[in-house]
Amino acid sequence: MPETRSARVLSVLSLVAVLSVLAVPVSRGDAGDAPQWYVGETWTYRGYDILTGTRWNFTANLTVTSLNASAAVFRTEHHWDFGIVTETTLVRLPSFAIVAANETFPGGQHSETVYEPPLLLFSFPLTTGKTWQSMTEWGTYSYRVHSPV
Repeated sequence: MPETRSARVLSVLSLVAVLSVLAVPVSRGDAGDAPQWYVGETWTYRGYDILTGTRWNFTANLTVTSLNASAAVFRTEHHWDFGIVTETTLVRLPSFAIVAANETFPGGQHSETVYEPPLLLFSFPLTTGKTWQSMTEWGTYSYRVHSPV
């Protein structure tokens, strides 16, 4: 019998619960050229979304909440013009591809997404001018690294 979306989300949420218990630091060798991450580490990035034809700028504050050699869990607050969207995201390591995300929007709406194939969020090393794309069932995401501000 084919796996349903509900079963996949439940499987991902179960994995998140296990990762919370098994959190260990990832060594630089495990993560390739990526920086070494620690539980509790926080950083900020900026970007924009133009899916609706309107450019929506955002600033995101991302915190590593759980980590082991094969996966990480982040909690992110995306600050948009329309409000703050909070998200818990499961990321596969060392590829840094998003496997699943749970989002809560300013009006209280909630969504759960399983990415098939996983969404490649970062492509290390992040150097000015570097570009990459990640294809999902919803379309292609394009990324470019800008100079630090």
